[in-house]
This record gives sequence, C-alpha cells and structure tokens, in this order.
Amino acid sequence: MRIVNRFILALSAAVIAAVAQAQISITCSVKDGQKISGLQGFRVTVQSSHTVSEVEFYVNDDLRSTDESTPYEFDIDTIAEKEGPIKVKVLAYDSEGAQKVLNLNLVVDNELGKGADFFVDQGLALLAEGKWLPAIEKGRVALKASPKHIGGRVLLARANFGRGVYDAAQKFVQDILAEDPKNADALDLKAAISLRTAFNATGSSREDTVNIIDKALRQAAASRAAIYESRLDNFGPVNDENRLRFADLAIRSGRYSLVYRELDPLFRSSPRNSAVANRLIYAQLRGGKFRQAAENASIYSKRGLPDAAGWALVAITRQRTGDADGSIAAETEAIKNDSSDVTVRSAQAFLALARGRAQAFSGFVNDLVKDEDQRFVVMIYRSILFNSANDYEGSKNSFEQAVLNEPSSYDAYIMRGNQLIGYSTNPESGKDDVAYYRSLARVMFDAAVAAKPESFEALTGLAISALIDNKQADAMKYAQSAAAAGPEYGAAQYVLSMVQGAEALRLRQASSVADGQAAGFRANGQMDEARKAADDARKLALEADKYQAASEATIKLAGQCDPVNLEGKGIPNLYEAWRYFASYGKPVLVIQPQ
Repeated sequence: MRIVNRFILALSAAVIAAVAQAQISITCSVKDGQKISGLQGFRVTVQSSHTVSEVEFYVNDDLRSTDESTPYEFDIDTIAEKEGPIKVKVLAYDSEGAQKVLNLNLVVDNELGKGADFFVDQGLALLAEGKWLPAIEKGRVALKASPKHIGGRVLLARANFGRGVYDAAQKFVQDILAEDPKNADALDLKAAISLRTAFNATGSSREDTVNIIDKALRQAAASRAAIYESRLDNFGPVNDENRLRFADLAIRSGRYSLVYRELDPLFRSSPRNSAVANRLIYAQLRGGKFRQAAENASIYSKRGLPDAAGWALVAITRQRTGDADGSIAAETEAIKNDSSDVTVRSAQAFLALARGRAQAFSGFVNDLVKDEDQRFVVMIYRSILFNSANDYEGSKNSFEQAVLNEPSSYDAYIMRGNQLIGYSTNPESGKDDVAYYRSLARVMFDAAVAAKPESFEALTGLAISALIDNKQADAMKYAQSAAAAGPEYGAAQYVLSMVQGAEALRLRQASSVADGQAAGFRANGQMDEARKAADDARKLALEADKYQAASEATIKLAGQCDPVNLEGKGIPNLYEAWRYFASYGKPVLVIQPQ
C-alpha cells in the first residue's frame, strides 16, 4: 500500500512539474506606463518549455502584426496614432496550445506642444547630415502639430527628394504651391524634381523621351527663374546700404539692365569703387553690352583701382575687342594682385578657351575642380573639358551636375545644345542618332530661353536648330530676335546674315521658277497667265535683292561686333555659322566677382 501511495505521489509531482515547465513568460523592451513617440519599436522575448509557435501584437484590441520567428519584433508609427493613452497587447502561443498575454498601458506623446517649427528645425539639421528617414519623421510630427505647416511640407519634400522618392516629394511641392504659388523652396524643389525626371527619362520611343526631357527642363529652368523674380519683387526699396545686394540678386536673375540702372551712376561718379565697377562690367559682359563694358574697363584701368577680379574683367573686355597684348597685360596684373581669386581663375579658363589654348584651359579647369568643384561655372567648364577629350559620359554628367546646382544656368543649356549638334555631325552617327541629337539640342536651347527669355545666345542656337531642320521661317524669326536682343553679339549677326542669305537664295529660286512658268504660258498663248507669272518673278527677284543686301549689311555688322574673328568674312553657310557660334559665341562665363 505504501508502495502504491509513493507511486501516486511521484506521478503527481511529475505532472505538476510538467505543467510548471509548460508555463510561458514574456518580457518586452517597452515597459508598462512608458511614453512612446515617433516610430516606436517593440522587441519581445518569449520563454517556454515548448516551441513558441507565434506572437501576436494588438493595438487597442486591433491585431496589427504576427511574428512566427525570433526575435519577435513590432513597430508602432505613433505619428499615425492619436496622442494620449494607447493599449498594446502581446499574445504568445506555444506548440502545445498554451498562451500568455502581456498587457501594456502606454502613452503616445510626440511633444506636439513644442510646435511645428521646433520639429522642422530638427529635421533640417538631419537633412544637412543626409539622414532622410529621421528627417521625414520630424516633418510628419510637424504636420501632426500643424497640418498645413509650410515648413513641414518643405522638409518632407526635401527629405523624400533626398531618398529618391520623387513622386512623394512632388506631392508635397504641389500642396505648398497650391497655397503659396511663389514659395521659393517649393519652386526650387520643383526644378530639381523636373531635372531628375529629365535625366532619368525613358519614354516608349526616342520622340517620347525628347518630349519628356523638353517639358522637364523647361519647367526646371522656369521654376528657378521664378524664384529669382519673386525675390526681386519682394526686395523692397533700393538704397545705399542694400544696393550691392540688389545688384547681386539681379545678376543671379539675369536681369542685367537693373544692374546698369543702379550701378552705372555710381561708377561714373566714383570709378575707384571696385565693388561697383566689378559688378557693373561683369553685368555688361553678360548682358551683351560689350562696347560699354570695354569703355568702362578702360576708365576703370586708368582712373580706378582695379582689384584682382577687376583686372580679370579688363582682360576679357580687351580680348573681345581684339587687343590681345592688352588682354595678356591685364591678366598678368590680375594674377599679380591675387592669383587665388576665383573670378581670376575662372577668367583664366575663359581666356584660354577664347585664345584656343587647349592645354592651358585643361590646367586651369583641373585646378578649379580641386577647390571649387560645386560651382556651376566650374561644372560647365568641366563638361567642356570632358567633351574635348571625347569623354561623352563625363561631359553629360558634368552638365547634369551644373544644372542641378543652378537650373536657370542658360550657359549650361547652350553649351550642351552645341555639344549635341556636334555629336550629330559625327560621320559614325546613324540617321536615327542624328535626328535624336538634333532634337535634344533644340530642347536645350528651349530650356535656355525658359531660363532667360531674352538670351540672345539661346535665340541664336534656336535659329541654327531651325535651319538644320529646314524651317526657314522659324530660323528667320529666331535670328532676328537674337540680333535685336544682342545687337553687339557677333554670333547673332553672323547667323542672321546666313539666314538672310538663305532667304535670298530661296526667293531667287522661286523667281526663276516663276520665270519658267511665264515662258511656258507665253508658248501656249496664255498671255494673261504669262504676265501674272512674270510679275510674280519680278517681285520675288526684288525681294531676293532686298534680303541679299540685308545679308551683306549684316555680315559687315558682324565683323564690327567681332573684329578678331569675323572682320572681312563672307556670308557663312550653315556649318560655318554653327562652328563660329559653338567656338566664339559662348556667354562670358566667369565666377561672379564680389
């Protein structure tokens, strides 16, 4: 009997021990009563004598997640939850059907009382470090505190753009512009998104791709231009204290006439003020006022006190007027004054290119890249350098970096347009490639016009593109507009003379055809028709003579604009006109002096 009792007692103890071993215990990284914020992670440890089959996570009795393997983890996006109390339940099951519950009473507290601006400032600091996801979290909290907060939307747009999620960035930009159409940050981001769209464009056909790129580039250029226009509109009254700041903004906006208005009287009264003289001459060189720039440079060098940047600008004006020795002398003065000045160094690159000194140009650009690689001027020169070395991918990438840095850089679009026309002249390019390159070239010149509508350089490029496409009427329209916008710009006059000559030839050929028709009518006794055709022939011939005379007058004017390269030249053909435009028609590209 005692043996039986001992057996029963032993069996009961074993059962009790088995039940005890079957119990489940749960520990969690988040403790009961804790405050949670942002993206809150939960890490759960489950202990059981049997295999744990799964762990469920509930939020306010709603099943949110199930995890079947260790580590058991779950995240709550508290920004999407209501502020205040929240219940989280963790339910673990083992293979024998046993279960264990852990209930957590927590508090969602994203500190919204600190205000949206507080979180935007934190997010901007994270953006500066390239921490896109944490910045997005701060932006979302800002919008939770203030749902229509512009700064929060800008932060989210920038962070999503940094991550490469362009559709999300675009949505926030659209929301901002719907309420504030002139918001500079949103316009800037719109430009950047458009550029990324252009650079990543892959349409169903090459024509479709060109259309996507065309739209995106023009949007980008126009968006950045609108930023500067808005800043100019909101600048307020110009006075002695802010006049130079206004001039700098006008230069960045391409509104060079505003610079002349504000600074020319000051220069006339005091040519010794280098800050005024440098900005004025720079704006005149950029705006096509070459004669006035040369006159002012002469006054500056004789009666003023040019600094390093000032002598560099004097060197450029002398080079443009054909005074090669004077240009070299002024460049020497600039280097003596301060060879490290960025305006001087970029002017050296420009002058080397203008003088056809390829090796020197390469050295100047490579030196600039070491110290100033983020400036869009340097990126443009780097693209030119890559292109001259037949590194077409490097040239393309440098162009893209330049316009991402400054989407309204019409210089970059003009340069790229000329590069693409150059690719189309390669004998190894197939027919489809030639058409594609020429279409893209036209897109680049269109983007340049979107950035600066009165750009005589861009209008000249469009005239050449139109004539390449046998669109004589468009070519005439663009060439006349270019010459009107830049009457001292040699390339515009040179191309216009070509277009006028081509029109004279077309009219003369039409006159010859009309003469032939008149002769045919006379032979058939159709005298009325013969007289009409002969009259048409005479009118066409007179019109041809008019265009021929205009072409000859224009080519003389071109020689006056650029006596070094165009004086005594005849009316060019299309290739000669383009070669001159690509080689000598570049905008004056130097880093803006201060």
